[in-house]
Amino acid sequence: TMLRSPEMVVKTWQASEGISERDVTDALRRLDPIWEELFPVEQQRLVQLLIARLDVEKGGVKVHLRTEGLDTLARELGDIGSGKEVMA
Repeated sequence: TMLRSPEMVVKTWQASEGISERDVTDALRRLDPIWEELFPVEQQRLVQLLIARLDVEKGGVKVHLRTEGLDTLARELGDIGSGKEVMA
């Protein structure tokens, strides 16, 4: 998925403190099975929180992401994978 792209992993890793690049990669990989469990309205909300802007061009679409909250998402997904309780 887009969230597991090398660009997103690096941006998330750079935005986070105390999380290794490997941990970020693993956490973002955990999003796929969780995504399938979300209701469409929840998926839509998550996409709206992550995408700042879409630019449609002749050669394709440029996606501008909000990276501010990705470190928090990566931490929470890491906690889910480790069995820790995540507070909503």
